[in-house]
Amino acid sequence: MLKKQKEQIVEKLTEDFQNGNFAFFDFSEINAELMDEFRRLTHDQEIKATVVKRKLVIKALEQNKITADLPTGFYMVINSDDEILPFKFIKNFIKDKEKGAFQGGIFENKWIDADEAQKIADLPSKDELKTKLVFLLNSPLQNLHYNLSYNLKGLINILKQRSSLSS
Repeated sequence: MLKKQKEQIVEKLTEDFQNGNFAFFDFSEINAELMDEFRRLTHDQEIKATVVKRKLVIKALEQNKITADLPTGFYMVINSDDEILPFKFIKNFIKDKEKGAFQGGIFENKWIDADEAQKIADLPSKDELKTKLVFLLNSPLQNLHYNLSYNLKGLINILKQRSSLSS
């Protein structure tokens, strides 16, 4: 890879690291077949996954004043519009395939280790939180509707019974 290409990658990573949360994935145990499936799954869920050399990641982190103790090797850098989704995606992939591992990540412009990344993966995603919020807001209205309509339905049933007896 040419020096200019490496500089462009570092610039892009530096900019990306400022604007989002990233999960770092150890893919050393993954064979080509699983890697194809991994890429297909990331594409289906609109997750961006990029393989980057350790030194380039370190330079991008240094430019963002983020300190991290990175193990040697290549990194699969994963991000998405949803802050939690990359962490959840890796957690589910590791659980399903029993291959790979968290290497850490960037969350709220700070380096987190693999254990913290695992904890973040356990948090609910934006969509799950939105669903819970809608349910919580809708629940009192449903209860009110049920309570108000219950007496009316009872009255209608009584009137139907009386009309059927009188006919």
